[in-house]
Amino acid sequence: MLYYLRVPMQFFVYAFSGLVLTVITAIITLYWKISYHTAIITSVVTAVNILGGIIFWPLFLLIPIVSWARVTIKKHTLSQVTGGAIISFIVTSAIYYLFGFQLLK
Repeated sequence: MLYYLRVPMQFFVYAFSGLVLTVITAIITLYWKISYHTAIITSVVTAVNILGGIIFWPLFLLIPIVSWARVTIKKHTLSQVTGGAIISFIVTSAIYYLFGFQLLK
C-alpha cells in the first residue's frame, strides 16, 4: 500500500524493516521471550543513524536505558533485552542495506 501511495523511499524501507522485524521477533517469542521494547527503540535509532548520519549516535544511549527499565520492572532478563536489540540492529541495517542505503557521514 505504501508503495502505491508513493511515500518517500526512506519511510517505505523503515515500514518494511518493521514488518520483517515483527515477523522475526514473533517467531522467536514462540520459543523464547524477546523484548519488543528494546527491538523497537533499536530499530528507530538505527534508522535515524542510517538516514541522518552518525551525528545522531548519542541516540544509541536510549537502548540501555530502555533495557534497564525492562529488566528493573522484571518484565525481561538481560539476555532477552540484549537479544531484542541485537536482532533489531541486524534486521534494520540489513533491510536498509538491501535497499541501497548506507550510513551517512
